[in-house]
Amino acid sequence: MTIYDELRARIEAFLGARSSFIVAEEFRRSTRGVGDAIERLIVDEFADIATGLVDAVDTDFGRRAMEDLSFRISGQYYAVDVKTHREEPGFHMPNLTSVKRLMDFYEDDNNYFVVVMIRYRLTDTGSLEQVTAIVEPVEWFDWDCLRIGALGWGQLQFRSASDIRVNRDQTREDWLHSFARALREHYAGEENKIKERMEYLDAFIEKKLR
Repeated sequence: MTIYDELRARIEAFLGARSSFIVAEEFRRSTRGVGDAIERLIVDEFADIATGLVDAVDTDFGRRAMEDLSFRISGQYYAVDVKTHREEPGFHMPNLTSVKRLMDFYEDDNNYFVVVMIRYRLTDTGSLEQVTAIVEPVEWFDWDCLRIGALGWGQLQFRSASDIRVNRDQTREDWLHSFARALREHYAGEENKIKERMEYLDAFIEKKLR
């Protein structure tokens, strides 16, 4: 069993025992409210959840940080991004992190970007049910379920929070090669879009402003 398997089991047990606390009346009005409550609870209690598994835990991060919390094991640093997904009809394509931040972060082979995805359903009475967790480093996610979104340098995203696939046989090097190819294709597409927009702008200037 890996550290990720153990953390997943502990997080599921932790949330299962606290569902009535998480979904208080003020949080039931929005999916985002429930998600924020779950994320905050995991961050606040992660040191207890991970007792005996990790050397140190840090939860003091700003809103713009790539991690919600972090932990260390034998000199390795694990940046953890906590996500939630309410199982319901609709399109859910959550951002993970900026591709620039991820490239900078993975310059150090001792750094790991870990995603904790909490999936759940909410009953009519406001209780959580069917709570499951995915806890994996980003390099174990199959590229078929990832994409690059157009924001800044680019945003690494899940294509759908309902269809997350894991491939633990995939090495970091293999994943980074796929990441680089996807990012190159994304930038090529953005370059073509910019060219088309410049041509449109030039035509507008020629017609209206000269």
